[in-house]
Amino acid sequence: MHGGRIYEYAQRSGRSPDEVFDFSANINPFGPPISVLSAIRTAMEGIRHYPDARHADVIQSIRTRHHLKEKQAVFCGNGASEIIDLIMRSIAPKRLFVFEPAFAEYHRAARRVGAKVIRISIVPGDISHMSGFAQGLTFALEMAMRGDMVVINNPHNPTGLCWQREEFIDTVEKLCEKQVTVVVDESFMDFRWDEKGKTVMGDVERLRYLVVVRSATKMYAIPGLRFGFGVAHEDLVARIDSDRDRWSVNHLAQVAAAAAYRDDRFVHETWNWLRAEQGYILETWGTHEAVQLYDPSVNYFLLRLKEAIPVHIIFQQFEREGIFVRCCEDFMGLDERYIRIAIKSHADNARLWHAFLNATENLP
Repeated sequence: MHGGRIYEYAQRSGRSPDEVFDFSANINPFGPPISVLSAIRTAMEGIRHYPDARHADVIQSIRTRHHLKEKQAVFCGNGASEIIDLIMRSIAPKRLFVFEPAFAEYHRAARRVGAKVIRISIVPGDISHMSGFAQGLTFALEMAMRGDMVVINNPHNPTGLCWQREEFIDTVEKLCEKQVTVVVDESFMDFRWDEKGKTVMGDVERLRYLVVVRSATKMYAIPGLRFGFGVAHEDLVARIDSDRDRWSVNHLAQVAAAAAYRDDRFVHETWNWLRAEQGYILETWGTHEAVQLYDPSVNYFLLRLKEAIPVHIIFQQFEREGIFVRCCEDFMGLDERYIRIAIKSHADNARLWHAFLNATENLP
């Protein structure tokens, strides 16, 4: 089940949405940027017109931000979910190889086009036939055939694992040579100050079967507007754009995203905050004897509560305080002891940590 159900949380806890502490959605606590809010206010009169079906201004903003070359084409959508769906409907793969645990939208999009899902586990200690990213890449390369699709999520949600480009680009190249479409979902890559060594966006010009997915929702805190984009070789983008709803990205979402991708200062401020808070997470959650922490690489972290902790009591205590986190039992390979937690402001992070300490200290 998707996180960020703020209105449901408010109703359950008898609070207003503003009184809920939502750690289940990985949204930048600094946003939306002032530049984005200003751009939206200025653009309000434009809602009397249909949105730009070409997405011209926001695409130019994206191209400038990411230094894209001529054959590195961009297509936009109503969030990363629509980008994934556009790719899936255009390619209509026979089979989809997914590294699990994974974003549920991959499965939903595959089901809508009748693709068979092949699950590859990357959870340490999982009892399935394939464990570990490197082994999973080998398995995908051996098994995938022309007309199939492979999805790689980097940085990975929900584990937070983040791989260097050099760790998997050779496999991506070989899959593309087999005419297997490779989708690399980089929805959280904006939170990486070292993304240059991790992103494969620069490879789409030479790899015609590679697509990179990005999202503005997380970094720029605009989930209520929704904006995502894909980058691929111009031939593949022309194919995707040839049969789609060109009105799906509304006027305000385009204006907001265009302003966001021009705001370098906001990005650097976010990076500085995130470095400090990741350190705080390591000093707190990372030192508790009842917690197994997956080191945070972006704006969320995964942890596993050890058997001595009654998970349902922890959740009940959190909810009494208006705090909601993401239980990961519906992710393949994880159970109710795995929790994904968004990194928020220092005050909020400290509030959650002390709520956990209070809950565990009062256990029988």
